[in-house]
Amino acid sequence: MAKTEALNTTEVDAKVLEEILQSIKSVKYGTITITVHEGKVTQLETSRKLRF
Repeated sequence: MAKTEALNTTEVDAKVLEEILQSIKSVKYGTITITVHEGKVTQLETSRKLRF
């Protein structure tokens, strides 16, 4: 059972990391806020600014 949980955690972590990387790549100017609850990423907020 522990092995299955470890695999699921790894899959989720890979998805979270991919989302974070995509957010970083897509923002030229702005803020990315990562919220962590009990050691796990629970929220990812992206704020973009347009500069002219």
